[in-house]
Amino acid sequence: MHDDPLIQKQIHKRLTLNVLIQGFAVYAASTAHRLVRDELETVRPGITRRIDRLVPTLDLSMHQGELFLLVGPSRRFWRRIRKPSHPFFGHTLLTRHGWDLQVQARRRLRKTMWRTGVPPWLLTVWVAAYWRLIGTVLAERRHHRRLADVARLATHRVWGIDADRLKAGYALDCKVGQPLPARTWQGRFFSNNAAGWSVVTRFYDGQLGVHAKAWSWHLIVHELVKGVAELVCLHGLNRLDDEDYAAVIDRTDHIENELWMLQTGPELVRRLMELVEPDPPPAIYLMEIAKLEPDRLERLMLAVIETPDYARTLLAELVAKHTAPLDDTVGLG
Repeated sequence: MHDDPLIQKQIHKRLTLNVLIQGFAVYAASTAHRLVRDELETVRPGITRRIDRLVPTLDLSMHQGELFLLVGPSRRFWRRIRKPSHPFFGHTLLTRHGWDLQVQARRRLRKTMWRTGVPPWLLTVWVAAYWRLIGTVLAERRHHRRLADVARLATHRVWGIDADRLKAGYALDCKVGQPLPARTWQGRFFSNNAAGWSVVTRFYDGQLGVHAKAWSWHLIVHELVKGVAELVCLHGLNRLDDEDYAAVIDRTDHIENELWMLQTGPELVRRLMELVEPDPPPAIYLMEIAKLEPDRLERLMLAVIETPDYARTLLAELVAKHTAPLDDTVGLG
């Protein structure tokens, strides 16, 4: 735990933003294929049905399957959160609600799994996830370039970002950028076997954008959506000097934390999106949330869960102060 209380608050803020980033990646990418259904069907007839069946299976596999063997029971992880050695120790939002957010997300996914014809049991989800992913990878293998363009279009329709600020491609070895080194054998396993990766990067014209690689179309969109969320959330750390920024990132942005954020983030984002208006778009809400001071951010996120009506008022007041157009957000437009 960092000795400087101000830096510790920034660490907790970054953890909250990371939960939102991972949550948006799952929440938005799960329906992004429906935004470009016509374009997908033109490239590969029948692909949208495959993605419809693949998405809940992959999402539920983040809660169970072989991950149980790698990291142990989720309940045990969340029970240990009050120990100083825990990666989320002292984080009020996750201490109070991390376990419940994960449970609610898993329940929703299990109901969806029944509708896809696969019982949501540990072994069947594990088998179905690999079977459906392999089938989708094979179905897309001759259409990579056109499908990558549709992935960029889908991300544009989710966030409003100019597709020229997005670079996407298929790859089995999909690492991009220079991620922090894994600290555990589980982290090394996740890193070496990742099915998708993204990074915020600066393009040739000097503008920031997102570069993503993955095994399949859905995973490419997941990584692009996550990358744009990261891009928007740069507003949340741009006031830190280089030393403090490095200290915050070193405590928060490790691959070992991602699994738990993938489990909790979607439910937090779902509750958040129930409280916001269609206009302004989600990128504006996320940007204004990222700019909040740590204490205000904590109060807002707690309100989203504990007092939704109050949170709705806070969110409306937050974006009412926003005057810049969407194009002025970092890397957008």
